[in-house]
Amino acid sequence: MKKVFKKNSFNWACCLLFLFMVTGCAKDDDVAIASIDDFAGMWQCEEFDNNQLLIAIFQVEILLHPTVSNKILIDNFNLLGVGFQAEGIISNTQVQLDLQNIGGISVSGSGFLSDKKQKIEMQYTIDEGTGQEEIITATFTKI
Repeated sequence: MKKVFKKNSFNWACCLLFLFMVTGCAKDDDVAIASIDDFAGMWQCEEFDNNQLLIAIFQVEILLHPTVSNKILIDNFNLLGVGFQAEGIISNTQVQLDLQNIGGISVSGSGFLSDKKQKIEMQYTIDEGTGQEEIITATFTKI
């Protein structure tokens, strides 16, 4: 009788362990797959100017481009003000800012969606017309 009890106890323990292992696993969000809609919304931007060692914290709104399906508009880009928009090209989790002029400032750079689609990590250069480019590292956090 003791032998049967020990065998059954061992089997039950194995079953419970297996059950905990299976139910304890949660699928992580796969950030390797994203849609353009994951970029849209309000974001808190924390910029660090590598040249001047300055930090700026402000909000931007990312809008879907009204006519081009793989583009976004980043409103208040680089704290230039509402209505000043950088245009980004989206490819899965990547965003590319081709060279463009926003309110007299030349901008180009790139970034990617991270942290379960709650952050965008970017690096871009700006030139305010002086010929000296400033390198900006920015983290956008979804609000």
